[in-house]
Amino acid sequence: MNDLFDLPPERELPDSVRHEARLRILAEIQPPARTLGWVPIAAAAAVFLLVLGAVTVGVLGANHIKYASPASGGTSVDSFQDLGSDGAMRQLVPIPAERLYNVMDHKAPPEQAARCVAAGAAGWQPLFTASARGVVDIVYQTSGGPRFCELTPSTVTLSAPVTASAPGTMKATFVSQSGTVAGVLDPSFGTMQLGPGDRDTGRGLVVVQNGIFVAPNNLPPGAKGLDVVLGGSPEVQGGQRFVPANALPAPAPSTVDRPQLPGDPKSDGGRRLTECFNRSDTLRAVDPANWKPTESVPLGNDESIQLGRYGDLLAVCVFTGNQVRLQLDEGADSNGLRELEAASNPYLYSTTVFYDFRQRSGGGSASDTVAVNGLVKSAAVTSVSISRPESPDVVATVHNGTFVLPGINLNEGPLDSHDKSVITAYGATGAVLDRVPIHI
Repeated sequence: MNDLFDLPPERELPDSVRHEARLRILAEIQPPARTLGWVPIAAAAAVFLLVLGAVTVGVLGANHIKYASPASGGTSVDSFQDLGSDGAMRQLVPIPAERLYNVMDHKAPPEQAARCVAAGAAGWQPLFTASARGVVDIVYQTSGGPRFCELTPSTVTLSAPVTASAPGTMKATFVSQSGTVAGVLDPSFGTMQLGPGDRDTGRGLVVVQNGIFVAPNNLPPGAKGLDVVLGGSPEVQGGQRFVPANALPAPAPSTVDRPQLPGDPKSDGGRRLTECFNRSDTLRAVDPANWKPTESVPLGNDESIQLGRYGDLLAVCVFTGNQVRLQLDEGADSNGLRELEAASNPYLYSTTVFYDFRQRSGGGSASDTVAVNGLVKSAAVTSVSISRPESPDVVATVHNGTFVLPGINLNEGPLDSHDKSVITAYGATGAVLDRVPIHI
């Protein structure tokens, strides 16, 4: 059997074996070298292949799984699978780039477009808009070629005009201080995956339309070059390419056109948040000086969580000894598969992170413990709780619009209970505002 995928016929497994497989795979989840914007992926996320008979199981972490189909020139599998609450396999289909980045065709949000016009984009025609984690990129058609206008809550950045890409090529023509990479490519390439070229952290899908590509807030700090895969159809495959750092443009200068209130850098939480942003090699927080620290929670074993908020953006920093992991969220699809977080509701969204990793006898480390962090979208919410199939409820007070529910064990109870955890939002008088399902 020389072909890795030449597997024996599928056979049914007992429920107990399926359950054990899921536990073992979840236990292998490691802190990522970078998050699902490369995502842009927000918590620990992993895919493992476990062959038991002929069962292939893919398990994801809290959220954020980057996907690249073979048809696009990538090498990863074309779907993810998980054990559903009934013990059966279910497909977890990754979000396409157009939805991941909330693409709007031939238009731009009016308020954002007005800011671009004020910066010099008068008369330009919008081709499409893509956004992620506080960054909005509007692609314009101009008489001199396509141009990019990037907006954060406080800044606006305009690119220089660029010409179309030569046949068979791609070129990054715009890099922003918020980690966006954009440019042009041969229009016959309909898909593109992009990752930092100096580290083995995988690639993420980016938006490609009519010879233009945009990857909002996707270039990690300190990245040296790009790892690119171009595809489009079985007949048109650009393959894998490396773009050296000296072939990338310098980050374009930005202008503060909407000043925001600064954060609190001198407080203990502010210093921790600043340290997290400065040390992260995964994602960049937009307008980092304007984030406000909200909650610091010790987790034990030399670990703690620091939360920060910037409008409706949430930052989750996990400190483990001298290491730090940053996760950014906006409650939207840009952070991956939200079906594993709190269901959509008007009161809050959640972002789950793994912690308490333990060394395994065979090498590596493992965790089956998460903290469910969240941002409340309504000032009426003053506290929250999470109910589990077996453990007592965990309760948290909302501080400055955020909360932490620590010590949540995965895979609790029988298989048919894994999707029955609930986050309850309470008002000031203790009244229940909403009960929100979450798959833990």
